[in-house]
Amino acid sequence: MNENVLLLTALIQGASKGKTKNSPATSDEERIKIASAALNRIDPNSKAEWAGADLRSVLYNPRSPFYEFNGKNERTNEVLAGKVAKYNEKEYIRSMQIASGLLKGTIPRTKGKFFIKSSEKPKMDWSKLKVVDTGDTYKFYDYK
Repeated sequence: MNENVLLLTALIQGASKGKTKNSPATSDEERIKIASAALNRIDPNSKAEWAGADLRSVLYNPRSPFYEFNGKNERTNEVLAGKVAKYNEKEYIRSMQIASGLLKGTIPRTKGKFFIKSSEKPKMDWSKLKVVDTGDTYKFYDYK
């Protein structure tokens, strides 16, 4: 599997609901928004702390990390290790299809560079950001 497809799939799975057998899955729409936030941060010419030259540098950026890649997210780790729980298999396949479609351009990206759950307290200065979209679980932000 292409590394970028694997990384985006891991992000989507790590940020998605459905972490247990009985919890509902994240919608395709929200999965697209989650992955788009990472892709929208790729900018090889930017000096911004949130940007990176490629997907790997965006996801593992120590100055502005995606917490799904901090080593503690079980679902992200499963995907990166090539081990997906049986009850997550359908979600994993759908996340992989979305990741592939976004990278190929057959699925259009949505706006936003950052996302947090409504219940979370931001760990950065959000006064410079505006909400550009909302989903089932997250709010999506971009610069004003």
